[in-house]
Parts: sequence; C-alpha cells; structure tokens
Amino acid sequence: MDNSLTAIAGPVLLNIGNRVDLERAVANIKDSVKAYDATLATDTFLLERMVAQPRAEFIVGMKQEPRLGPVGVIGRGGTEVEELRDDVLLLLPVSKQQISKAISSLVITRKCVWMRWRNLLWLKQNNRSQHSRLNIASSWWSWM
Repeated sequence: MDNSLTAIAGPVLLNIGNRVDLERAVANIKDSVKAYDATLATDTFLLERMVAQPRAEFIVGMKQEPRLGPVGVIGRGGTEVEELRDDVLLLLPVSKQQISKAISSLVITRKCVWMRWRNLLWLKQNNRSQHSRLNIASSWWSWM
C-alpha cells in the first residue's frame, strides 16, 4: 500500500478547532501539495470529526493494482500508517472469512483484543459496569 503522499505532501491535518484554523489548514494543505506536485488537485477536501480518545484507527478501502486488478486494503490507519505498514491486501471478491482472517493477522487487532481484556479486568476489579468503560474495540471484536 503506497500512502506516502500523506507523509510527504502533508494533506492531513488534525485538531482543527474553528473556522480560522480551518481556513489556515486549507491554505497550508494547498501550499504543501502544490510544492509536492503542482499537477495534483486541491479544490476538494474531506473533513472528518475526530473521535475523542481513540483507541485505534483502521483503514479500509479498495484500489486497482496494476498486476492484480481490484484489491481490498485493511489495516492500521492513523498518522503513522505509512511507517507502521500494518496492512493486508485482499484479492476481490473476498469472503467474510477471508476478511476476518486478514483482520486477525494485524498487529493492531492483537492490541485491541489486549485492551478489551485489560478493560474487562479493570471493570471487574473496580466493580464497574461494562457499559461505562468499554471502547469500540469490544464492539468491533464481537463482529469477528
């Protein structure tokens, strides 16, 4: 998976708190991408609300590989996606079992499972309800 554009060209900015920050971020992204490659379009942007206190970020997508054709991509997302290289390519079409196996093979998955059990142990030791402390990893794991 080649996501080097995000690390080199700088088109991803986090913690934009207000309209002034947003306008400054758009200008910075346009300048950064233009310096990287002036032929790239910078007239459309995607804004996403950040999750408060995220435990993990995943990337899920599809792309066209020249030698393989259409493939699915599943892996660890976030600001270090290029450096960590915790991803899997899946030849399409793909079954639910193949997706589950690919997700299970990721390092980030094992960390999420460990966090889930750590949280459950904390809840038990502190007599807290499961609902008060569990994060998205537990809901996600039940899908598997």
